[in-house]
Amino acid sequence: MFLKNTISGFRPMLELFKCAAFREILMPTLVVFAVCEKVIFDQRGGIPTLVSVLQGMQVVKKQGVPIPPDAVAPKPWVVFTWWKPHPADEGKSFRQWTEFYMPDGTVPPPGKQETTFTFVDESQRNAVESIGFPVGQEGIYKIKVWLESDSGEKVGEDHTYEIKLRYIDPPVEKSSEQMT
Repeated sequence: MFLKNTISGFRPMLELFKCAAFREILMPTLVVFAVCEKVIFDQRGGIPTLVSVLQGMQVVKKQGVPIPPDAVAPKPWVVFTWWKPHPADEGKSFRQWTEFYMPDGTVPPPGKQETTFTFVDESQRNAVESIGFPVGQEGIYKIKVWLESDSGEKVGEDHTYEIKLRYIDPPVEKSSEQMT
């Protein structure tokens, strides 16, 4: 009977450890996750400035000319993350994985990108740079980010950023008669 009461007394504590909110306290927290055209780091303090945060994109589609499914716009872009460590993470190394998904769910080359870092400060900022943004499909593009420990164990949850790409018709040029 004593053993049964002791085990049942621990049950609420075990449920607390299983709770996602409690686990989040014990691991790095993603403070900022954004996709932008450029990140500029201040020379004195390394403070980041995000230039032109991407929420949506428009691609001009000429009538009668299909956009190839593997089309890429020559656009530089950056996935920026800012992680805050749990005190127990000080000095620990992590791998941040960044993966890009087309609207149909496929992953174009180069696939997953890895960024390795060690918490040596009160935060960690990563800027994963890419040149060329896939534009071969209209719809929602997703960028997924997650962390793994040195041992390869996933730490925390996946985080997803979405960018909506729309095809638009070219602007109609006004004739000289319409201008008067």
